[in-house]
Amino acid sequence: MQITYSWIDSPLLIDLIGGDLWNLLKTTAEDESILGIGRDTDESAGASYLKSLKHTLEHDGHLLIGTVKGKIVLTCLLRQQSFQTMRHMADLQKGTIDRAYRGKGLLKDALRHIVERSEQIGVQRLTLDVREGSAAHRLWSHWGFETFGVLRDYSRYEGYSYPGHFMHQSVSDLDKRLRIGRKNIPQYSV
Repeated sequence: MQITYSWIDSPLLIDLIGGDLWNLLKTTAEDESILGIGRDTDESAGASYLKSLKHTLEHDGHLLIGTVKGKIVLTCLLRQQSFQTMRHMADLQKGTIDRAYRGKGLLKDALRHIVERSEQIGVQRLTLDVREGSAAHRLWSHWGFETFGVLRDYSRYEGYSYPGHFMHQSVSDLDKRLRIGRKNIPQYSV
């Protein structure tokens, strides 16, 4: 399987691929709800997502996409902090992989691209937030992201309130993990 990774930094391209991005995100939400997107979402939610994505790309955002034969099968948004004293940090948002391509090593490859881009733009620490106990929570924990805070009423879905974990990892530690393929690397504060 040949996958091509690309970075999108311009909101103008979203007009061309927005439908594909939304469909991937919506399909992923069918497996397990994603923060802000439920299983029974409508097109107005898609329009809001694409509008927000364009805004982020206009202001310190970088969207990684992975394609196979022109089909978008992976996305992850890297949003660098805009304040001068916080430019060393970026948040990972809305990471998705098409269910037909899960378990095939795409995430590891995507993380390598995220490390490279982070180093290029001066990011030294990555943050993210996930719903407790979700597949995403287990996956990010596997790759060495550690919880630095828990919000008990993080998301509400189908009448339930779910806790959320706010997680972090240094780019250098993630790079080491990717190079040696294991997660037993100590965390250091930057």
